[in-house]
Amino acid sequence: AAMRFRPWQPLFYSIGDEIGIGDMASPHDLCGCERCMAGYHKWLAKRYGTIETLNAEWDSAYKTFDDVEMMSNWQALDRAKTGNFSPWADRLEYMDDVMYGFVGKCVDFIRAVDPGAMCNISGFQQPSCWGFNHYLLSKTVNCCTPYEIGESPDVLMSFWNDGKDGKIDMPGFGSHTDGLWRSFIRGYAMCQQWDSFPEVYSRLIDIDRKDLTELGRRVKAFADWVHAGPGRIRQLSQRRRDPVAILYSQPSLRGNWIVEMTARPDVGETGELWTIRGSWSVRKREMSFRVRVSWVQWMHDIGIWPRFVDVSQVEEGFLEKNGYRMLLIPRAVAMSDATARAIRRFAESGGTVIADTWCGLMDEHCRFRPDSRGALDDLFGVKRADWRQMDLSRLAPGENGIKAGKYELPFVAFEQTLRADTGKAAGQSGNGADAVVINKVGKGRAIYLNFDLESYFLHRMTPNMVAPARAFLLETLADAGVKPLFAVTPAEGDSPFHPAGHDVCVFANGRGYLVGVMQNPTVMHSEVGGVETRYTEVKDNVFATSHPAKLTVPADLFVYELSGGKSYGKVRTAGFVSDTTSGRFFACLPFSIEGLNASAQAKNGLLTVTGRLATSSPMKDEALAVYVEAFRPDGSRQDAYCRTADVRRGEFSLRFPLGLNEHGQWTVKVHEPCSGRTETVKVDLP
Repeated sequence: AAMRFRPWQPLFYSIGDEIGIGDMASPHDLCGCERCMAGYHKWLAKRYGTIETLNAEWDSAYKTFDDVEMMSNWQALDRAKTGNFSPWADRLEYMDDVMYGFVGKCVDFIRAVDPGAMCNISGFQQPSCWGFNHYLLSKTVNCCTPYEIGESPDVLMSFWNDGKDGKIDMPGFGSHTDGLWRSFIRGYAMCQQWDSFPEVYSRLIDIDRKDLTELGRRVKAFADWVHAGPGRIRQLSQRRRDPVAILYSQPSLRGNWIVEMTARPDVGETGELWTIRGSWSVRKREMSFRVRVSWVQWMHDIGIWPRFVDVSQVEEGFLEKNGYRMLLIPRAVAMSDATARAIRRFAESGGTVIADTWCGLMDEHCRFRPDSRGALDDLFGVKRADWRQMDLSRLAPGENGIKAGKYELPFVAFEQTLRADTGKAAGQSGNGADAVVINKVGKGRAIYLNFDLESYFLHRMTPNMVAPARAFLLETLADAGVKPLFAVTPAEGDSPFHPAGHDVCVFANGRGYLVGVMQNPTVMHSEVGGVETRYTEVKDNVFATSHPAKLTVPADLFVYELSGGKSYGKVRTAGFVSDTTSGRFFACLPFSIEGLNASAQAKNGLLTVTGRLATSSPMKDEALAVYVEAFRPDGSRQDAYCRTADVRRGEFSLRFPLGLNEHGQWTVKVHEPCSGRTETVKVDLP
């Protein structure tokens, strides 16, 4: 395929769609063939060094590595009483290496023919212990088409440095354009659409009428807008995240799965019923999935956009090297001693570490540490009598379960026996457990939030219920020196966050910024685009309607709305209407755009368009763009000549070849998308 298509420079080569050892992310990934077993034995020998070391970790009695067998899920369930799932967890980790080793070989085959090829996996599932290690994927390919499930695209964007090292291609947007807007605002590179499911998704083209459908017209209008400058300006900018990291832990994905299978009576399809679980069960059944989504949306709701960091990055000092101020640890039940040491180092050097529940109860092989101790209990200053004692109650809208200072919070204390030890209790619960424990560590702080966050992503549809939680988080982050640079707030009043949660995606552009905002409802995206409506019956769902809102802006910036063609001037707030299916895109610049000049010349078969932006103060490192259109003498547009030109230091220049049959007086229009200014010039083509 690479030899055949290389001359056409494809956007990417897709190595596979909905890959998996078994059925995508279903729990059926054991392969005991001769090749896999031989590889497994070598893998274990490299990992453990001696068979005695393996036996000590596994509680086994093998004589040689060649005698080792793979532990099945059935056998793992039998180890619930001992709490040592390491043979099972190691098997899962090895099967990850098998799958990505194969993908890596395919990448090598393609790049042997096309060295600069972008290699893709499409239909990639949410983070899962069943073959979906996003960090490993990010080191194997440089393009992915992930489903918008469980923050999967943002995890990959984090590992690919927001597009510098890899690209996200979204798999679809369903029957509305909100998916297109979300892809654009979040910085994804591409967005495609499966258009072959007429009973599920609206088609873009009416085959019988040979014309665009209503959806097709909306998609075309959006694409025309992106191509007319905003897309290029976004491309010239770099995504900016806040100095907050979220720990991505593949060992904890494995650990949470087996713990939920063996110790959570409230979770469906556990124990021997694991056999009926499929790939869809990850998002339908797994509680750690909900915790991750809730943490991310809780952060987004107050205008903070964190970055996912893998445990290996934390161990290598990524947080300290890149100026992070806070690390979030969402239910990281499995943690190595090396990871724990790195987290301690970060806190001692001045960072703030926040964990929620079950932190580090297992080692990285999913073997429980003795006496319900966590790897970081001393860091947080906590202790617990028995991790198995959980408060699994669910709060109804309007109920609260935790009091932390002045805040009544809509959570329950998950670990019923958790108590402050050397730390200071700063929050209480109705079940007697300490809900918030704060501990001073070197120059930094460690905060243990004994919160069950499994339902926040649902409760946020009722904003009065989660408003105290948002205020609590905003204050907690401010104590660590983290505040949102931009935020969406109500049009009236002084609330620091809008009742409807929003994406607030910031791109740095020299001394200025681009800011994309749109409502971010609690949704589960289906596999080929569109939004499932399983929560539409929620009464008074705040995301069901449009809302007046305003964007708060740092001082001394001139604000332009590219999506609405509006200039606000030098302001601290910009008012807008937040729609349900579209976003807003702002440019916040250290100067105002006060004029546009352009000229065009045809010579030697080339058309040259040059010009300059007049700004209130000189452009420095900012990079903007203008859109150039060319019209024939009869007024029709020549699409082949329409393109953008970069504006650097206030100047732009564009040159391209003309067709041999192009003659007469042409019209060239130059449009600047921030201010909306347009300059029209005439040019004679001999």
